[in-house]
Amino acid sequence: MEWMNTFRRIGVSNPTRELADVAQEYQRKLDLKRSSISAIMLNSTAKSLVCAELACKTCKQPYNPSLAGRLSGETKKNYNQALQTIEKMIIGHRTGCTVKELTIRLGCSDVASMAETVLDRFHRSLAESVAGASRDSIDVSTPPFIGAAITVVCKLLKFKLDKRKLREEIRCTIPELEKRCDMLTKVAESVVADSRNTQSTKRTHSYAFLDTVDDAANEQPMKRHRPGDELIEDDGFHDCGVPFFSYQPMPDYSPWAASIVQSASQALRA
Repeated sequence: MEWMNTFRRIGVSNPTRELADVAQEYQRKLDLKRSSISAIMLNSTAKSLVCAELACKTCKQPYNPSLAGRLSGETKKNYNQALQTIEKMIIGHRTGCTVKELTIRLGCSDVASMAETVLDRFHRSLAESVAGASRDSIDVSTPPFIGAAITVVCKLLKFKLDKRKLREEIRCTIPELEKRCDMLTKVAESVVADSRNTQSTKRTHSYAFLDTVDDAANEQPMKRHRPGDELIEDDGFHDCGVPFFSYQPMPDYSPWAASIVQSASQALRA
């Protein structure tokens, strides 16, 4: 019951028993490593909140990280540093998040694909230009790099981004984020330029096809019917004495339309 209340305090509306079990297991591991974390000065409430946060990350459970920091009774800097240290210690790696998950949380999912391209292209450029040891020390899958890629893409595309919420999600200071943004800016500019050129080329091809269809239509003018040809007067009269008119079925223009499309396709292939 205690864990359920802890989860509700950090924004989890319907915590499950599985989530509580994961947090309890992390609490047990933390107690076993008590001698290793003696240098980390955290009160008991803060330790419980750290375990609750790690459980939410492991189970992909949405929560409010800013609430955890405020409820801990610690300074924001100390709490975040302790969280990262304990995470590496009892899990073995930082759980982090993917580009798509983070953009959904930040409300800018439209830039997810481009941000992933920026990280992939930056990683390949490192492989070509940086020595092995230095290259291995740069992990573009970490939350700070993911957050930096989203930041530079949003800036170039003039998308609104809540930078404060971003820093809370990735647990990164302003200088650290700006440093990684500087590393990714040139690559992001190249990715955005390529995307715009591709979209321009697609629009040009679309306009060319429409122009070809229009030319083909002008070469094969449609036969026009006079309005009087569409009406046939019936010999009979209605009770009110007004002649009855019926409409003839409209001509079938599908062969004519098919010939236009065929002519346009042939012109494009030529």
